[in-house]
Amino acid sequence: MRSFLTLVALFVFLSFRGLGQQDYNGYFRGMLTVQELIAAEDFGGALNKYRQLFSQYDRVFASDAFNACQLAAFSDTASFSYFYYHCARAGVPWKTLSENRFIGLHLPLSPDSVYLAGRKIFNASIDTALRSEFMRRYRKEQDSKNDRKEFAAVVSDNFNRILDLARKGRFPDERLIGTNDELENGMLLATLKHQPWSFMILQPYISQSIRSGGLQPIGAYYVYGFNQTRTGVLYTDKPGPDTSFYKKRYNLAFGMSSDNIAEVDRNRKAVYIYSIATQLKLRALSERYGLDFKGDY
Repeated sequence: MRSFLTLVALFVFLSFRGLGQQDYNGYFRGMLTVQELIAAEDFGGALNKYRQLFSQYDRVFASDAFNACQLAAFSDTASFSYFYYHCARAGVPWKTLSENRFIGLHLPLSPDSVYLAGRKIFNASIDTALRSEFMRRYRKEQDSKNDRKEFAAVVSDNFNRILDLARKGRFPDERLIGTNDELENGMLLATLKHQPWSFMILQPYISQSIRSGGLQPIGAYYVYGFNQTRTGVLYTDKPGPDTSFYKKRYNLAFGMSSDNIAEVDRNRKAVYIYSIATQLKLRALSERYGLDFKGDY
């Protein structure tokens, strides 16, 4: 299994290089800096870093655009219009923007020309037919949860569709199908959380998606955690294909935890997830000011 995955990873890496796509490792390193600046309440520094990253990369994640726009609405209205437009370009729904207590204060009653222009660019950048397909698949998966046999069949069918698309170079990440109203790629990740050992099976495609700006690391490693603890009704007593693969601890919900915070932070940093200390500060800050950070701050 390991040798096969190594060959697949090599193929994916060479394909990535050949396509000349942007490498988002620098983007994710930059977002770690943003999160540390916000945690230190250096909102101006965080907004400057957001602007630098947004100007450097072809597309930004919807949750990052939203968080930047909210921070601007909260602390620096002069930069609000810039981040508002990037929200539209990233596919943030109007409803999600208008319902935020800070952003909503700066919006007209209905989508304006700025939002519509950005949204038009977003719609042209994704596969809208595939997005509609995965929205239907997601709803069917959710509706079947009360029947284990039906749920297993639906999850398996959805996973096989994801795997088939991945093999064809069309992994259905945020870059291809966008997000839901909560700015998560739940249409993809819900299936991967419940499909046994999905992270290991799809690892080369997940790694490529992160590197090319289609999937956020924290979302991917929630899937890792679900697999790691066999969370979900579809696991059996049968041993996993490679238990050594799932030994890392990230202290994320549903995954295994460790009291060795220094080691956890090293593991997190290696995959571009903020430190435990930064996470706790962001959550406290969010509660103190009523900020609704997306992306599990």
